[in-house]
Amino acid sequence: MKKTVSRLMAFALALCLALGGLGQNALAQEEFYPPTQDMPFTDIPNWSWFYPYLERALELGVFSGTSATTFGAQRALTRAEAVTALARVHEAITGEPVAATPQTSFADVPASSWCAEYVSWAHESGLASGTGDGRFLPGRPVTYAELVVMFHRYLQLIDRESLYDPVPAPGGSADWYWFPGWAMPHMNAISGYDIFSSVYVEEPMDHILRYEATRWYVRLYEKAVFPVDKETPRQKFLYDYHKPGEDNGWPVLENEDQYTILTSYLEYSQYMMDRQNGAEEFQKVKQAAPLEIDQALFEDYDLLAADLRWYGAGMLDYEFGGVDIEGGEAKLTAVEKAFTKNGSCGRAVLFLTPAPKGTVQASVTYLCWTEEVYPE
Repeated sequence: MKKTVSRLMAFALALCLALGGLGQNALAQEEFYPPTQDMPFTDIPNWSWFYPYLERALELGVFSGTSATTFGAQRALTRAEAVTALARVHEAITGEPVAATPQTSFADVPASSWCAEYVSWAHESGLASGTGDGRFLPGRPVTYAELVVMFHRYLQLIDRESLYDPVPAPGGSADWYWFPGWAMPHMNAISGYDIFSSVYVEEPMDHILRYEATRWYVRLYEKAVFPVDKETPRQKFLYDYHKPGEDNGWPVLENEDQYTILTSYLEYSQYMMDRQNGAEEFQKVKQAAPLEIDQALFEDYDLLAADLRWYGAGMLDYEFGGVDIEGGEAKLTAVEKAFTKNGSCGRAVLFLTPAPKGTVQASVTYLCWTEEVYPE
């Protein structure tokens, strides 16, 4: 479901998320995040950091509680639960129930089992296999490595495995050397999706807690459903909109967001000069479809400049979700990418992309990926 995020709600999200924690001990450390709805589960501390993921997972129907009043946050995710949640992600994406028979080839998953249909679907679809002895071991905790393989195979199944280019492993290595050989190619393949960005585990065969899993399944869904546009030519710049030498973080420009139609190279040059003169660390970011701006561009196009800025939200970033031009209005989609630790406030994102001559106004729709923050 496309999710348009208001500026006020998104600012509140950024501010509240900054209080959250990460890692397996986050729940025990009582890091807090205010829920937007009442939770029926009594085994979750109020305002836990993973609330946005749990809320989204419940909304999508990907997860449910272990009882009417418990979620089982600290319990390991089982192999049966892993394939069931993946099937429900598939149902959320396609809008259709998975097509599978409850009859399985595994001796420990009879047709009467609650998970039989989902195990059968995952096995028939090539997403998960048995343990090699005619069993599936549905109650055994699933491991990080197994989940990575399932996610990659699922993205292949729905033909969305190439939405994001692979990225190097943490530390600069070209591969995920701590993963077993059978899982390493899968981790490499989906590294650009940033689903497992916080998994810096040296033991990929460790099990996964249920509250951790809510994050990864939600991110799998949202990254597959709301991909970044890699085709439309554009330029992207990141900068801090502080005045040089000042630490107050107040923006140089009056409006928080500005969407401008530039009709000549002279207007473009002045626009860029104004921003670079009033900014720190003005940096061009490499784009999949880079845009070269020169005099010739303005013979056939105007230039849409979407300058997105935030007060005190802790370095918010966006990716380019696409642009739609109709009736003289440019509708640009910006996909919320991440909250990062670097800096205290004032991150700005500038997108430049061609617009037909005669474009007179612009608007921006914000899509929200449920992302984590790295606390100070």
